[in-house]
Amino acid sequence: MTDEQQPLAINQTSIALLRGWIDDESRWLVVYDEVVKQHRLVEAVRLEEESFRESIDREVAWQLNLRRGKDYIVSSAPRLHLEIPIEITHGCSDGVDQRIDVVEFYLVELYGKQARAAVENDPHAKWWKTEQFFSEVDGEGLLSRQQQLLQLADILNEEHPNE
Repeated sequence: MTDEQQPLAINQTSIALLRGWIDDESRWLVVYDEVVKQHRLVEAVRLEEESFRESIDREVAWQLNLRRGKDYIVSSAPRLHLEIPIEITHGCSDGVDQRIDVVEFYLVELYGKQARAAVENDPHAKWWKTEQFFSEVDGEGLLSRQQQLLQLADILNEEHPNE
């Protein structure tokens, strides 16, 4: 690979940091995934011709059964843009391709009583404190890929300057 070539983006995803306030303390919405038996943040794969923001807007509406443009607000810019280098080795030729995993985090806030009620009535949705993202309690932890991304990004700690 020459210096001018840019690594190809292998994955392009957006992750929603859906924030709510409980007893004047910020909490983050996670959803229990029945397939993998773990909690996860709402995440969206960026489709062709779609921005990262549009992809997370689509998935928040679909996964949480909310109305786009009415029940929540997605921040206009990402809270963080990560490009994680990945090396892919080809078995036969021992060749190595440089790729990148691109992830953008967007702050999302619920808007209105109907939205809050929809989330509160969803048996798979839970509001977590920041420290819950980094603990493993009886299989109730966060999806390991997302946990690693949050540790790398150190993005949730900004909400707790006194800790």
